[in-house]
Amino acid sequence: MASSEFTDRVRLRLRASLDDNEDMGLNFAQTCGFLFAMLCSPEMIPPAHWVEAVVGKHAFDDEDQARQFFTDLMSLYHWIGQRSQSGEVPLPDGVSLRADPMANFESDAPFRQWSEGFCTGHGWTEESWNEYGPDDEDLGLALMSLGFFSSRRFAEAVSEDMFEGDLNLERIASTVYKLMPEAFQVYAAAGRAGQQALAHSGGGTPGDSSPGGKPPGPRLH
Repeated sequence: MASSEFTDRVRLRLRASLDDNEDMGLNFAQTCGFLFAMLCSPEMIPPAHWVEAVVGKHAFDDEDQARQFFTDLMSLYHWIGQRSQSGEVPLPDGVSLRADPMANFESDAPFRQWSEGFCTGHGWTEESWNEYGPDDEDLGLALMSLGFFSSRRFAEAVSEDMFEGDLNLERIASTVYKLMPEAFQVYAAAGRAGQQALAHSGGGTPGDSSPGGKPPGPRLH
């Protein structure tokens, strides 16, 4: 799949495609979280294997529309990869944490949706993490933080487990909120460490986030 620079025009066009079509598998914010998880996986997953999770049952009008969509999607994919590699926060404009930590639990909160997509993606790659990812507390804390705002139920469960029964969710949400910039970096660095471990085992190339294979043919009307 080809890609181009992830400009504001590309971002807005891709966002419209994902958010304005209910038959897409993920919306824009969810896609951003999902792609972050795909890119950080110790075992790199080529786009041909995950693209249907994003597209869902959507049928494109014609091949030109499908080609534009996939080009824009790969632009986002590479942008997130570059930000993750450089230690920058991999959130595009419009997908940010709200200033009030508790507001990030609201169903329309962009970061809640990002976190939903991230949790889906991490679930896809959990076996790879179990085999090649580092087993340390920093990664566990980062994973908890990145998934924290996906739902209040999840947040309450991990709060009880990790914060010794402290169920003051507002206080814990504020703490997690402050941890978020570091959580992105820790998770991405752990993924790179896992990729190195996989490469040393003879199973892959470290840091190879280039797309492999071809996407499935677009579904047309």
